[in-house]
Amino acid sequence: IPDYLIVRCDMLEEGLRSNTFSPAESSQGMLSFVRFELQDGGANVEKRFIGLFPLLCDRLFGPLSKVKDGKFRHETGGWLARQNRWDNRACNSTMQSNSLRVNGTNRSSSSFSMRNDPVIQLLCGIEGLGETKEKLPTFLEAISGNTETRRGVRVQYPFQVFPMPTQDAIMSLFMTASDPSLNCQPLSTSPSRQNIVRLFGTLLRVAPKDQRDLRQFFQNYHHNSSLMERNRQTLSLSPYGNVSSLLLSKPASNSVGNKRKKILTHHVMLTMVEYFLFTFLRFPLALPYQTSQGPQGSHSSLILSTQTTSYGESIYNLLFRCYLLHFLPISREYESNNITNQIPFGGFSPLSNENELFLRIVIEVWINGGLELQPTPESILQYQERRKKITPIATTAKLDYLKVAYDLVKVSTEYDPPSGSTTVQKCLKGLIGHALKDPLLAPAVFDCHSKSKKNTAEFLPWCISPTLTILQPHIYCHILMAFRYAPIHVTGSIFHAALDLWLLWLEPW
Repeated sequence: IPDYLIVRCDMLEEGLRSNTFSPAESSQGMLSFVRFELQDGGANVEKRFIGLFPLLCDRLFGPLSKVKDGKFRHETGGWLARQNRWDNRACNSTMQSNSLRVNGTNRSSSSFSMRNDPVIQLLCGIEGLGETKEKLPTFLEAISGNTETRRGVRVQYPFQVFPMPTQDAIMSLFMTASDPSLNCQPLSTSPSRQNIVRLFGTLLRVAPKDQRDLRQFFQNYHHNSSLMERNRQTLSLSPYGNVSSLLLSKPASNSVGNKRKKILTHHVMLTMVEYFLFTFLRFPLALPYQTSQGPQGSHSSLILSTQTTSYGESIYNLLFRCYLLHFLPISREYESNNITNQIPFGGFSPLSNENELFLRIVIEVWINGGLELQPTPESILQYQERRKKITPIATTAKLDYLKVAYDLVKVSTEYDPPSGSTTVQKCLKGLIGHALKDPLLAPAVFDCHSKSKKNTAEFLPWCISPTLTILQPHIYCHILMAFRYAPIHVTGSIFHAALDLWLLWLEPW
């Protein structure tokens, strides 16, 4: 290890805390720590790494704080929010020489490439970008490590970060999981709510019944609400019922408001990799106001910004592409004999819990974002009720759902999609393009088609990958809502971005 890197390792904690080093210097020091010291193991090294984790997150994204509008945003100074490129000269020359030595080649060092940036090397590694076959440890692998010490580490993630509909769904899920006898409002059957059930109920390492902080508060909240309701019913039977109801109305309202405020001071307990993924994927939606993309004001997320891409955003886009390769690898082989109705994904390999976790967080943060599209059966009933007032024939005739799809769309909250960020739109397009590049899609479709001719059953074997299967209902809802609510005659409208996603999805077929 170069001498200056040893000095950086000794000063790393203080440098991250005070932000005295450049992003390149801090990343190179952290990379050296992960690849050498952490690999040797030991209780002191593990403890030091756990202490460095929150400091590095604050430097990468900026500390998370609540601003005047009540939302959580990252403070200024985060590396990924910087407009200009940081100095990479000293670290870049050292890293290039090490990279040449690892590859065993004698080619001369080339000019600077963003893939050689120490921040990229730290957060995803050159093996994730296909530049070398040498397996080198990365920060992402370190926080995913299953060592005895890191397995028990829990990081607090503010509950208020989630949109209000998401908070309500998590509350219902946690209360039901802790005590099934509680009479909680059932979760909707819409795809957005089912994603929350799968993500928070199954995939997160800390199960709802083990989220002691939130679970205990939700139970007390439900108990106090039930007690208040019983007292209100008892007092309403008195001869002064009207007076008692007037006296109860204001305190009840304040009590609900106070309970909502108390909820916001609680946290969801996550592992290090879960915390990093939530923070990384939410980052484009929580930039500081002075660097936030898009115009300010009402419905600003419906209009995409055309600003020049900053260096921090370019680093973010490259990291996301690297994480696509890491968490959603493309299938390598197709097993034709596995296509039966007992196997949900036919000849495709199923996603691991870690792979599905990444995909579900993308869906919740970027696509759903607290927006809830009513389930199709409920929408059809409401549509028929509306049409009944116009013509009775519409309620008896068979509906062509594709023709009336526009009228079936009605969100439960004001439409303000998280996907209005330019960075999010680029990454969503990259996600769908990556999933559709699976070379096994074509043979799977042809195989299913040939077998469907011989099969007399009404079902057709499933012929798309697990990634596309999970994405499909959410992308469908996203496109429907954009077509229904986003302006079409405004330059940069999210309508056109949704149209591009739709055409990209249809292209292979």
